[in-house]
Amino acid sequence: MFIGKYNKAALITYLGTLSSIIGICLAATAHFRTAIICLVISGVCDMFDGKVARKQKNRTEEDIKYGIEIDSLSDTICFVMFPIILFLAMGMNNWWNFVIYAIYGLAGIIRLAYFNINATGEITKKYTGLPVTSVAIIFPAIFLLNFLIDKEAFKIVAAATMALVGFLFISKIKINKPKGKIIWFFLTAAIIFILFMISSFFWRH
Repeated sequence: MFIGKYNKAALITYLGTLSSIIGICLAATAHFRTAIICLVISGVCDMFDGKVARKQKNRTEEDIKYGIEIDSLSDTICFVMFPIILFLAMGMNNWWNFVIYAIYGLAGIIRLAYFNINATGEITKKYTGLPVTSVAIIFPAIFLLNFLIDKEAFKIVAAATMALVGFLFISKIKINKPKGKIIWFFLTAAIIFILFMISSFFWRH
């Protein structure tokens, strides 16, 4: 009935994409805390879609290629454009912010394009450079500084972090891929973060 793939792994990727699209809409309407929850959900989805895909039996070459492409397109929305829109909506709109957004966005798509043409579908032990999905951990952690420092200081830290992350996207540093207990640690941290952000709504009221 429809074009595209709708296996379990693809559906998880779609869910992560939808979460970020909703998050972009929330950010644009100044619902920042809910928007950052959406970023975390997208990160969790990305953490598991590849694992689910590799466990599927009888994957065709087309399934593998589609998974690589849809994952990269989803990452562009979730972890490249979404953070830019979120920080812009939070008032980070000076000229140097625009320069950082441009560098960060360009570095993100360069990384994704580079690994698209080098992707084999096989598991490797290390990342070359910082994966774009890491922003689902980094930026929510930075967002917590809203509760600790004033707004102007937060903007400086957030901008500096985004600039550094953009540089690391296309660097050649080697980073071990998380596995086993580390993945479950990240999942637990994501759940705690989401619960904390939800509880913060009640503090305001």
